Amino acid sequence: MFSNTAFRYMPYVLLWTVVSGALLYYYLTFSGAFRVPHILLTRANSTSGRTAATTQTPAHANRSLMTTVNVSSVVTQMAKTLPNHTVTSAVNFSAAVEFLPDMEGKNISAIFLGYDHKFDNSAIAKKNPYGIRYKGKKRKGGKPQEILCALKKNIIKFLDPDASPYKEIGLGRYITNLTLADVFPDLFNSCAIVASSNFLVNSSLGQVIDKNHAVFRFNSAPLKGYEKDVGTRTTVRIINTPVLGRVKSKNYTNSMFHQGVFFLWRTGPYNGNLYRWFMDRSAANFFKSYMQWQETYPDVHKFLVNPGSLWRQWDTVQGFTPKNLKKIGVSSGFVGLVIALQVCREVNYYGYVTPKGKVYGCHYYDKPNSKSCNSTFHFHPLAQEKALVMSLDVRAQNKSITGEDGIVTVPGFSTITCKGDRTATKRH
Repeated sequence: MFSNTAFRYMPYVLLWTVVSGALLYYYLTFSGAFRVPHILLTRANSTSGRTAATTQTPAHANRSLMTTVNVSSVVTQMAKTLPNHTVTSAVNFSAAVEFLPDMEGKNISAIFLGYDHKFDNSAIAKKNPYGIRYKGKKRKGGKPQEILCALKKNIIKFLDPDASPYKEIGLGRYITNLTLADVFPDLFNSCAIVASSNFLVNSSLGQVIDKNHAVFRFNSAPLKGYEKDVGTRTTVRIINTPVLGRVKSKNYTNSMFHQGVFFLWRTGPYNGNLYRWFMDRSAANFFKSYMQWQETYPDVHKFLVNPGSLWRQWDTVQGFTPKNLKKIGVSSGFVGLVIALQVCREVNYYGYVTPKGKVYGCHYYDKPNSKSCNSTFHFHPLAQEKALVMSLDVRAQNKSITGEDGIVTVPGFSTITCKGDRTATKRH
């Protein structure tokens, strides 16, 4: 039997037990001693309908990961500062950042928002989601040399591991520190860019395409079964947001994803704000797929295009177009051309500019009545892009119509001399 004294102190004993237990839980949770194992997170994500992380050994082993709950909490906090029409949900976004290293002792929200406040984001609105503020001149066309020099002045650039705010939160480890000159130490004499247009069906251009020193292709355009028309070789692939976001981790075993050099791009804010680019509602699947791919094949060269430099190409197209362009970025086709001009002495573009400007809405590999037919034309300023590229065809003589055979030849940046070349010719 307990004495009255024992009963008198029982409430204090219980209180001490509860408080000490809470303190112990708090310490274990926030000191990093207690974490949800990554394999449990992976299984939980898989059963909840989200793509599971790759099961292969990570390229950067022995690093701890944030739990999905912590990430969701941080993202929810950051999302409150952004317009609803631009930000992804916390649940979807957390799937993309499971690969972040341990952020203990760092306030992710403060890092991102401190960076964000350096930009004037007032132009970003529902009717102008990218916050476009073009202040340059607008005129109809120009001389080929003038247009090429404008493109060369604003060459496409790529993210590096030290780019803020990614360096501060650990995302820099997924970004290559190589430059174009590292991967392509010598310029290619001739390059083929193969559009995915169904103009190429029955074109018999395959052998002509393969004679080029390098071949550029787009997204997941296949070769098998189409070799006669599109060739057999691939040196570079240009991949955009929707395509990469739809890729499942198991598909990285496909040779398409571990052979060649890859340039990945997605449109971001006009002002180059990488935080808004990272938080955009279409970003979650893109970043998660990219990180899984980097984990699985770290030795495959992958360049992330700096979204701000894409808009400088848009500025160039707008500068040589008298009417206002659509408030959306340039197409993969135009991105691929400008990248090729940076590493090739001559670029032969197949199926981009077509005879008499005829529109070919489907891909060469699409089935009849495919949903992807004509989808591209609703988004990018393709007509204006193609008009600009057509004017650059060096084979055009005496103002004759170019592209009659579906081929346009453009001289590379290294072959022309422009004002300020000392800085412009550097291959980033």
